[in-house]
Amino acid sequence: MLINFSPTNFQYSNKNIYSPRTVKPNLAPLALDTVSFRGKENKQIKIDKIKAKLKDAIKNNDAKTIYKYFGIDAKEDKEGYLTISEYKQPSEYYSFKDLGINENKLFEKVKQIKGYANFYNSQITNLDNLKYIDGDAYFGPLQIADLGNLKYIGGDAYFRHSKIKSLGKLESIGGNAYFRHSEIKSLGNLETIGGNADFRDSKITSLENLETIGGDADFRDSKITSLENLETIEGNADFSDSQITNLGNLGTIGGDADFRDSLGTIGGDADFRDSKITSLENLETIEGNADFSNSKITSLEKLESIGGDADFSYSQITSLGKLKTIGGDAYFRHSEITSLGNLESIGGEADIRNSKLKDKDFAHIRVGGGILK
Repeated sequence: MLINFSPTNFQYSNKNIYSPRTVKPNLAPLALDTVSFRGKENKQIKIDKIKAKLKDAIKNNDAKTIYKYFGIDAKEDKEGYLTISEYKQPSEYYSFKDLGINENKLFEKVKQIKGYANFYNSQITNLDNLKYIDGDAYFGPLQIADLGNLKYIGGDAYFRHSKIKSLGKLESIGGNAYFRHSEIKSLGNLETIGGNADFRDSKITSLENLETIGGDADFRDSKITSLENLETIEGNADFSDSQITNLGNLGTIGGDADFRDSLGTIGGDADFRDSKITSLENLETIEGNADFSNSKITSLEKLESIGGDADFSYSQITSLGKLKTIGGDAYFRHSEITSLGNLESIGGEADIRNSKLKDKDFAHIRVGGGILK
């Protein structure tokens, strides 16, 4: 009987470098009295065949031919620079190095990668002329120490455990940016992160030129002390256990804001639990919930709008200042608030039980859900 076992190439998602990978057996027709298994011998045979077919291309560093052989489109411009469809190792079973290909020479003329770039298990030491990666970029524990002239990453950027210490000339990351457990200390010229920004356990101390985070911002256990030029966080912002003391130029938080100094949990977009923040500085808008209970914040500064619920319970705030609208419920229980300032409307209920506020304080304020007293 012959059992011929040959593992087929697995499929993996380039959106998640850590996703599980499977190998499915491909069983050939059975014969009698013979059992054989394909293994390392076949791998070497495959490598030898490829090296023979690409002998001249490898010798002459014919990058276009090499890329094409492995299913990577490569177009050359008038100056001789290449735009390739994606970058990855030729197989999960063998690398460019196994084939005798010098990756630095293979990559030296690449100016743009239209799809994703996976530098895991790569021998590349620098990115030379690369300026644009339109898809996701994976920088694992490899040889690359800096991003060279790279200006743009269109998708997610994974820097975990990489040797990169500065983002250099990089100006924009279109997707999520993962700095956790990375060696990066400087964001360089980075101005925009289109998705989430994970700064947990990173070595970054300053956001430098960063102006916009399009998704969530997680500053827990980070070394960042100031938001510098950051103006907008469109998603969740978690400042709990962070070193940040003020919000600087931050003008908008796109969701909920939790300013508590407690161990409770609020499902919201801006979490200031156990934070050192004492001032909102230039913050004008919180589009979701805002929880100031037990926080160190004493003034709302320039804040004009809270889109969801606002909880001032046990806070040190005495006046709502320039705040005009609260879209949801407002909780004043056990608060120190004596003045509602410029407040015009509360979309939900106003809970003034055990507070210093009275019915008459709401005479000129629209309260959609009534007053609980």
